[in-house]
Amino acid sequence: MAPSQERTPRKRLAVVPFAGPQGSSAADYVREGLAEEIIARLARLHADDVELVARSITSAWNGSIDHLAAVYRLDFLLTGSLAIEGEAMRVHVELVRAADGTCVWSETLTSTRADLGELVGELAASIAARLPLRDRGAARARLARALEASPRAYESYFLARYFWNRRSEFNLGKALELYRQALQHDPGYAPAYLGIAECYTLMVTWSLVWPNVGARLARAALAKALALDAELAGARAAQAWLASTYDWSFREAETLFRDALSQDPSDAQIHFFFGRHLLGQGRMDEGLAQLRASIDLEPYSVANRAVLGWGLFVARQPEESLKRLDECLAQEPDCVPAHGYRSMVLSYLDRGAEAVAAARRALKSGGDSAALQAALAYSLARDGQRNESHAILDRLARASAERYCAPALVAPVALALDGEDEAMNWLERALAQRCCWLALNLVDPRFDALRDDPRFGALTGRVTARAASTRPAGQPVH
Repeated sequence: MAPSQERTPRKRLAVVPFAGPQGSSAADYVREGLAEEIIARLARLHADDVELVARSITSAWNGSIDHLAAVYRLDFLLTGSLAIEGEAMRVHVELVRAADGTCVWSETLTSTRADLGELVGELAASIAARLPLRDRGAARARLARALEASPRAYESYFLARYFWNRRSEFNLGKALELYRQALQHDPGYAPAYLGIAECYTLMVTWSLVWPNVGARLARAALAKALALDAELAGARAAQAWLASTYDWSFREAETLFRDALSQDPSDAQIHFFFGRHLLGQGRMDEGLAQLRASIDLEPYSVANRAVLGWGLFVARQPEESLKRLDECLAQEPDCVPAHGYRSMVLSYLDRGAEAVAAARRALKSGGDSAALQAALAYSLARDGQRNESHAILDRLARASAERYCAPALVAPVALALDGEDEAMNWLERALAQRCCWLALNLVDPRFDALRDDPRFGALTGRVTARAASTRPAGQPVH
């Protein structure tokens, strides 16, 4: 009998934000983009060899490097600095063994902003050559398949990522503009197409565009990205989210989520969105396990912890949900999702005054979005403050005539205020528009009053019966 081969444990690597003088927006976005692009290149290495810590963790880290290494059980850290003077750049990088702080390799490179893409490729190849990989030849081949872009396209892309990583409606629009600018400079640059797709999927999720318009544009950009680079990191996750939230092709979505995780099992956001998908399918234990996995990978992500609190509420564990949400707010008192979800749970528990206070705090911290207005209207209705709740509902209804307003977010308010008929009207609108929140509505405890209504059962059946072959086309449904 041949001796068994033990699988070598994956090596965990974190790319720490590059140091340098602060205050120059040009230097800041190159510095940030350089770290992110190195992560993207190294993500092409085999998942059994290397596990990369997400950029969102290292960029938000305020503690020591030693603490980062201990919390995330790192084997290696990549640290560096970047200085820019005009068009000239000087980069110094060090690959450090986390266990003892030994510098395994260091190098100082000089380049120009016009050669940024070449610089990133050279750094990624040098780092991979120093990691204990099982098949260095295959690693070199994977890294070599990374598509280069023209210098101007690369710079536009870096700046687009800078705005993308600062999530807001304005920054999302700015990122989209810059991704398009990158493609004007180089129409064959696959990551820019993926960036456009990610922008549109998030715009659908945030109800900033009509779902069919955003999904169509996202799908077209994804197709172009994958045609140019079939191994592009992040593409499978974007496809999975579209299949789950817009197509309601749930089996396809699960396959795509699992494919995405096989490509990058350390990506907390894939676990996060897969968890939401499973919760929408009523698979509560599996969904909560995925949300907890996202927290294990990003322990200091308040947003992930807040969504776990929401998941526990959906799983009919309201007291545990409140406990988790209170922990979030102890860590970050202005966490808008935590206040919003807390309001929802408190209303469900008939703690009306507390629910209204939490909803008002969410609005104060997070702006006047339709989702937060709907959360306040719901808490007011449950607390018996019908006049103010009706006023908000009327404003949302009027606004929906001018711009997209997710009907699934309004439906709970209609149920609390006007009963089952009006709630069903909003849910039917959500079905017609492929509202991305509808599948989650079907398991939301706030709709328990509709569970025995045959119309709700029929609507649930129509959602679960939809498949990708029935994707709607054409103009938005009003």
